Amino acid sequence: MSQRISRRESMMVGGILALALALRLLYLWQFSQLPDWDQLTVDNWYHHHWASAIAQGNIVGDTTYFRAPFYVWCLSIVYAAFGASLWAARLFGIGVGVCSVAFTYLIARRLAGHRAGMIAAVIASIYPIFLMFEAEILLDPLFTLLVQVFVFSLLLWSD
Repeated sequence: MSQRISRRESMMVGGILALALALRLLYLWQFSQLPDWDQLTVDNWYHHHWASAIAQGNIVGDTTYFRAPFYVWCLSIVYAAFGASLWAARLFGIGVGVCSVAFTYLIARRLAGHRAGMIAAVIASIYPIFLMFEAEILLDPLFTLLVQVFVFSLLLWSD
């Protein structure tokens, strides 16, 4: 199996990524119309406020942290650049999700071929749980992407 991605194949993957982005943006727009948009639960409230504090310069903090800090630090960079808004945080999650769809394709292609990669990417693009979690301010989508990057790197290394 050739590991080079042809022009046709890259156009198809681009279409899948465009589909993933469009569905996520549509979901986000519909979610923003609901009264639950700014009602944060425990974890996403914690991430939002911690990242806001870091973006405002409170790097050390003033409490004990029970969550892994990498996601919050990434979110604080987004907040420092674009402001501490729920839109910025949720768009960051969507960006992470689209990257995850791309890595789903790359991993499945490497393990089982182009067709399997396309099928896996389409499933990841439309899977409702992914869309919902990526629109929340939670670390799970970033963790998933980091695991995918690790697995793909491991596959490259094993060759």
